[in-house]
Amino acid sequence: MALPKGILKKMVKLNYPAVALDYPYKKDGDSTVLHDPQGYALYTGTGFLLVWREVIDKMPKPIFRTDLAWDTRIQKHKLVMWPRDVSKIKTYGLHDINFGLTMWTNGMPIMVAAPAGQRKLIALGPKNTNNGAHIIRTISKVGIDNITKTDNEEEKLKWMAALSQVKTVEIMDHIPEDIEYIEGQAHLKDGTETII
Repeated sequence: MALPKGILKKMVKLNYPAVALDYPYKKDGDSTVLHDPQGYALYTGTGFLLVWREVIDKMPKPIFRTDLAWDTRIQKHKLVMWPRDVSKIKTYGLHDINFGLTMWTNGMPIMVAAPAGQRKLIALGPKNTNNGAHIIRTISKVGIDNITKTDNEEEKLKWMAALSQVKTVEIMDHIPEDIEYIEGQAHLKDGTETII
């Protein structure tokens, strides 16, 4: 992480159950936070997260789960999220989304204190040389709610436009009846278009 000067003191001073930093995850303009319509975090990355011990003690276990993925759709100004079991699929991450949604659904959304940067390994230094330094780049421009993992700019713009119209959020505990999975991707059964 590339942290702003004095950020730890600022985060502790906020005296809030969970405080995180937003940062780009892959390239400049990305973000790790998805906000609800009121501006609270539905979830954040866990690259720099402070949580009260009392909160951790009271949360259902396991706290940081990686066996659930959360699928999302935007339809009729509503952001809908539901869990999908991925315990038999090799996955990376997911713990941050599960933690954030647990906090949000229990009335304690994570507070985002500030933007930060992230250092990314571009290339390993060559072996058996006197110049074996790795090439590391810092990314530091944080977008707002740009949490899509796609590099398709048209899809990102579609997501951001739909997200800007969201008025409510619904967190479901099951897959909606009108959703089917084709090759692991969620689709509406009737074939109509929605933002997924």
